[in-house]
Amino acid sequence: MTLTNQQREEVVRRIENYVPNGTDDGAWEHIAHFVRETAKKATVESETGSKAFVADQKSSVDVRGVLRVLTRASARAFNSGRALTVDTVLSDANVSAILATLKSRNSVSQEAYLYRLVREALNGQELSLYNRRDIEKPPAQPYEPNDWQRLHHWVVSQSTELRRERAAVIVGLGLGAGIGQEVALVKARDVTLDLNGVVWVAVPHRVAEGAAPAIPVAAALARSVWEVAQKRDPDELLLGGAESDVREITKRLNLNRSFRVELDRLRATWVREVVRHLPRETAAAAVGTDIRDFRRFEKIARLDLSKPDSLADRLDVLAAPLRDWPALSLSEAKPVEDVDSDTGTGAVVVTLPKPVAGGTTRDDETETAAPEPGQQAAVADLDAHRPMRAPRSISSELPAPEEGRLFDFARGPNPGTERRGW
Repeated sequence: MTLTNQQREEVVRRIENYVPNGTDDGAWEHIAHFVRETAKKATVESETGSKAFVADQKSSVDVRGVLRVLTRASARAFNSGRALTVDTVLSDANVSAILATLKSRNSVSQEAYLYRLVREALNGQELSLYNRRDIEKPPAQPYEPNDWQRLHHWVVSQSTELRRERAAVIVGLGLGAGIGQEVALVKARDVTLDLNGVVWVAVPHRVAEGAAPAIPVAAALARSVWEVAQKRDPDELLLGGAESDVREITKRLNLNRSFRVELDRLRATWVREVVRHLPRETAAAAVGTDIRDFRRFEKIARLDLSKPDSLADRLDVLAAPLRDWPALSLSEAKPVEDVDSDTGTGAVVVTLPKPVAGGTTRDDETETAAPEPGQQAAVADLDAHRPMRAPRSISSELPAPEEGRLFDFARGPNPGTERRGW
C-alpha cells in the first residue's frame, strides 16, 4: 500500500525522535542507528509493513511496537557481544531468551506476535494479521480427566436432536481429532471409514506445509461423529442447520449452563496428548501446523529426519489420545464396523463388549464371550463380522460409568434420557 507523504513524514519523525525507557544509555548509543534504520525498513519501506503498522488502524499494531521489540532484541544482542544484524537480532534464540524474561502470558503472546510481524515485513512476506486474535490470547487450558462426566452431560442434555448432534460433533471432533474452529467447515463427505474401521476426517482447508490432509478420530468418540455424518447429505455441513458460525453455535449450546464447553479447550486437550506421545514431525502434521511454528505446541520433541512417521503409522496414539482418562477405556473399543444391508440403514457402529466374567447375553439372546484380561480390540473384518442388526443407539453396549469404562451416552447421568442417544 502506498503511503501519503504526510503519513511517511510522520512515521519517520517518530522513529528519529524515539528514545526508549528502561534501556541503558550506553547500550542505546550503540544500537540506536540499527534500531531506527531497521524500523524504517519494516514500516515505511515495506509494502506489507506500511499497511499493517502505519495505515491499517484496525490491526492494533503501530510503529511504537516495532521500535519496542527491536530495541529489546538489539540491546540483548549487543550486550551478548554479537553483531547487530537482522539475522542475529531477530534470531529464534535471541527472541526466545527475551520472551522467557517476560512475566505475563499475555505479554509473551503479544511480543512473540510482534516479532513475527516484524520479521515478515522485513522479508517482504504477507503479514499474518489473521492470526492475531488467536496468537495474542493466552493458550487455552486443556480439560482434565475428571471433566469427562460434565462434557458427556453437556452433550446428552441438550434440548433438541439437532442441538445434541451439534454438541456431539463439537466434542467428538474437538476432543477426538483436535479440530478447532474449522469444525464449521467440515462436511459429511469429509468423514470417511477405512477398511480397518478407522473414521477419518478430511481437513483440506489446512494450508500449512506438511499438514496432514485427514485426521483419524479417537476410537471412543468416532462412532458419534460417524452417525451424525450418515444423517447429512454429502455436501451438507456436519454441524447441520442454517447457522454455520461455530462460535455462535457453541454460545447457544452453553446458554444457561454452569459448565461451559469451549472448542479451543477441547482442541488443546487433544493437542497436549498428541504432542506428548508423537514424534515432532508427525505431531505437527496432525496438529495442522508446520515445523517452524510448532514450538508453541510441543512439550516433548522427537524428530527423525530419515523416516518421519505417518499418521497411519501412529494410530496407537491418535486413536486413543485420552487413554489416561479413567472414564474412558479406549483399548477395548472395537473399530467402527459396517452394518449389514438387511438392517435397512447405512449407519456404521462400534460395539464395545461388557467386562463380565464368562459371557453376556444381548437383547436378542445371543451369547457372547467376555474379552480376556488385557485383550486388545481386533481390526474389524467388514465382510466376516457383520452384526445381525445395529444397536438401538450409539452406546447401547456401553457399561455403566462406575466400571471405569466409556460413559453411557444413551443413559446419561440422569434417568429418563435413554432414548435420546448420541
